[in-house]
Amino acid sequence: MFVSLLNSRTRTGRFLRTLSSSYFLLLAATVYSLGVVPVILTYTGKTSLGLWALVSQFGTYLTLLDAGLSGACIRQFVGPIVRNDTGELVAKFQNAFIVSCLQGLLIAVAGLGGGILVPWLAIPGDQAMFFTALFAAQCLLVAIEFPFRPFNSLLLAQQRFEFNYLATAGGLIISLGLVWFGMARGWGLWSLIIAGAFQAGVKTVVSTLCVARLWGLRRFFTEVHVRMQTIQHLFLESGSFFSGTFFGTLGGMAQSTLLSRWFGLEGVASWNVGSKAANLLFQLLSKFFESSFAGLSELYEAGRADLLLRRLSQLFGWVLGISLFAAVGVCLLNHSFVHFWTRARVDWPLGGDGAMALWLVGLTLSRGLAEQTKILLVWRWIRFGPAVEFGIWICLGFFFSQAGQFPGYLVSVALAPMMAAGVVYFLGLRNQYAAMGLSLLPKESRLLIWTGGVFFLVSILLLLTNQSVGVHVVGAILAVVVFGCLTIPRMRRFLSSTPPAG
Repeated sequence: MFVSLLNSRTRTGRFLRTLSSSYFLLLAATVYSLGVVPVILTYTGKTSLGLWALVSQFGTYLTLLDAGLSGACIRQFVGPIVRNDTGELVAKFQNAFIVSCLQGLLIAVAGLGGGILVPWLAIPGDQAMFFTALFAAQCLLVAIEFPFRPFNSLLLAQQRFEFNYLATAGGLIISLGLVWFGMARGWGLWSLIIAGAFQAGVKTVVSTLCVARLWGLRRFFTEVHVRMQTIQHLFLESGSFFSGTFFGTLGGMAQSTLLSRWFGLEGVASWNVGSKAANLLFQLLSKFFESSFAGLSELYEAGRADLLLRRLSQLFGWVLGISLFAAVGVCLLNHSFVHFWTRARVDWPLGGDGAMALWLVGLTLSRGLAEQTKILLVWRWIRFGPAVEFGIWICLGFFFSQAGQFPGYLVSVALAPMMAAGVVYFLGLRNQYAAMGLSLLPKESRLLIWTGGVFFLVSILLLLTNQSVGVHVVGAILAVVVFGCLTIPRMRRFLSSTPPAG
């Protein structure tokens, strides 16, 4: 039964293979992130944890130079793969590869400017040189991976990325051992740079080998198909995908800046620890959208709009319902999780759990609708949706940050994606569904959504009334039981049925 479900010759099978392997990576990433924090706290302290959070975040923000190229490449590669047009695929790949190499070079150069961030982030003077050196090394690691992004896009478009996920997962587990080994020998935060170099090596080697196995590298580099017109067309489409990357990165930079300037490095550490559970759950749920992107885009390229919209609504409805139940767990158990994980070394406000639960639902809602606009190529909302979401957050974030209230800042983070998703993306999609006479939320998932919504509201009430930990645990267990009763019968029917070709 399970072997047939994972059949790589069907869209359903490829989706499940990609999804299941991505969960192995998410599990490894969770183990790595959960393990790194206590190691840093044990060997270096809370200030170093906040410093590393800033280094890794701003190093990641430089991926802004990707300019939406990776997402656009996946979407562009799907068409030639569906049509079996090797010439068009090779031409698009080569142009994307050239651009990615230039982007990687720019990131490496930008890493030399870490000193500019020191006064902006209010880094203490005794940590300034150390921050600058770490930032340069982190940017170099990011730059090394950039030329291999078109390889990843090619594999994702073909829905054959499961080996990359599994290899990266193994690399993360080994990296955790490298971090501990280095910390124990007094290497400090440089241990994380060494671990990052190992991870980068694993990912680049595996991507190259997988592309060579599926297509052969020679066909992509034998003849030169680099054309300025093709690059311009690539930038035209990637510019729309760039909107999400740009405003997401800009929002992350503003978030780190506000936290560091108004709440100090301890505030940065508190945010990164307190938001971890909600962030991990969002990553878990977003894998459904990420893993289905290429397969659903394939339906669009094949002209099967009615089937595509039904699949989109089914996927969105069920993931939204699951997110509501997951938010119940965040609301009731996050504070205890933070206390246990950090051994009470990091302060986290109890009211912040409600904000993180709302943030999880809002992120899921926003991501699910935003991905639909990308699959359906609704260009207007692909471009302007992220800008509206960023604008809402920046207004709320500055207001609450200037008030100097950390819980208020958390509320601003939670409200932005919810407000943007409810207005912007819904407007961009409703005409698409109305034209086909379909609803954004199918009937089979509405019971799960309404029940999850009720449990979520009850969990907020329990949090506001300062109930004991025991009451929170009982509430979370009850939510799990109800969730199982609603989903297990449907899952059994799915597993016992023959997976559809589409």
